[in-house]
Amino acid sequence: MTRPAKRPRRLPPGGPPRRPWLVALLISLSFAGALAVWWFTTHPAPKPIAKDLERSKLAASQANQFVTQKRFREAQAAYREAVAYAPSEFWQLHFVLAATAAQISVENTTRAGISQPYSRSSVERVAAMREALAEFEVATQLVDTPQGLAKIYSTRAETYITWGQMWDALGYMDAASRADTSDAKLAQRAAELRYLMSHPEGAKTLEASMQAAKAAAR
Repeated sequence: MTRPAKRPRRLPPGGPPRRPWLVALLISLSFAGALAVWWFTTHPAPKPIAKDLERSKLAASQANQFVTQKRFREAQAAYREAVAYAPSEFWQLHFVLAATAAQISVENTTRAGISQPYSRSSVERVAAMREALAEFEVATQLVDTPQGLAKIYSTRAETYITWGQMWDALGYMDAASRADTSDAKLAQRAAELRYLMSHPEGAKTLEASMQAAKAAAR
């Protein structure tokens, strides 16, 4: 038995159905493409910064003065400038920028008699900490002495302590003591942290915990 042939589909009067949304989409895409072409032709990419050793030194010197005055945000901007204009990569610049950003992430101030974070929001504090960790990583890749590496690791460990990330702090303090075995203070500090993590009971504050750990590690 043969099937009856399918009847051809009849189009509605006036031709195929219209799709106004498709026309609007095509017009929008064309407009967006034209706008993108206009933007890139009228806004060329910024020129790379011309390296300038003297300007880098001046910015670093200004940043150091800001740090002594505890004007850490101004110091951060100046250290960024020093890094940008340095003709070659110096681990020391990345390290001090990292340390300054870490300080900003935990900086406190007093408003209306109440001690509170200097930053306006946790977003700013987290952004400062992220910059600090990124700059610590760059400094770690560039450093060329065991003492310098130990300094980076120990400072990063102290930053983690301030943020309450004690296991990370212990790991980096241990790494610092291994990097520079001649510095007995690093080994002592690592022992204090290890004792604190092993005996968290009874301590009411971080300061009290560290004092107890210091006494036990002697």
